[in-house]
Amino acid sequence: SALPPHLASSLLTIVGEFVFVYRVDAAGGTHLEWSNVTFLEWTGRTSEEWQEEMGSWMAFVHAEDRALVFEQYGRANAGERVEFEFRLEAVDGLRWTRFTLQPVPDPAGGDLRVCGATRDLTLHRRADAEARSREQLLRETLDALPIGVWHVAKDGSVLDTNAAGKRMCGGEGLPHAQNSDTYRRFNIRSSATGQPIDPLAGSLRAALTQGVASVDQEITVDLPDGTTHILHSSIFPMHGPDGEVTGAICLNADITNAK
Repeated sequence: SALPPHLASSLLTIVGEFVFVYRVDAAGGTHLEWSNVTFLEWTGRTSEEWQEEMGSWMAFVHAEDRALVFEQYGRANAGERVEFEFRLEAVDGLRWTRFTLQPVPDPAGGDLRVCGATRDLTLHRRADAEARSREQLLRETLDALPIGVWHVAKDGSVLDTNAAGKRMCGGEGLPHAQNSDTYRRFNIRSSATGQPIDPLAGSLRAALTQGVASVDQEITVDLPDGTTHILHSSIFPMHGPDGEVTGAICLNADITNAK
């Protein structure tokens, strides 16, 4: 059964977002007919204040987004359902919002109505920005380290390498840390015995399959530029929430000059 109008109105008043209906007249003019909260509550100013102070109630839209907003409203006023995001200059600061505009034709052929609803995305946008900032800080920190850092997946593929790690590989990233061709190309061997390290039986394999860490294993590698380097290699398994090994972190410090 249909929801009684007074209940529908009360329900929309508590949704915490701006919900509204406006009419599009034959000349293309728009007229707000209903909203669950006032324009003042939503933006911090009345539409008249925006008109008086800024020249248009649309002035609350961020300057870089106004063309988009006008375009999307034009499409909705022509009968097309649209969804779009933009920034608004609220009294409490910059906010991100998503608009949905749903045209509703009049069965009797009268003026078009457009139902609108917003969703505040500000907290999501801020969280995304903070996450990107943390990722950037972590990347810059890793790249500033004098030791090579490799993030290795459970299958042995290298997911990421910092700047020092790439330098240790002659500018390359290891395509697969358990690939025999990789070990042969770099002639990875034990510094103590001179014997080649078997990628399927070495410390990385133990970390990935058994969760066993190794610290300061001394290895020797030959780089593509013809130089030979001695590394202190440490490998630490990474675990998921269930305790299962998900990969490993490999740390390699170049000690060639210390020898």
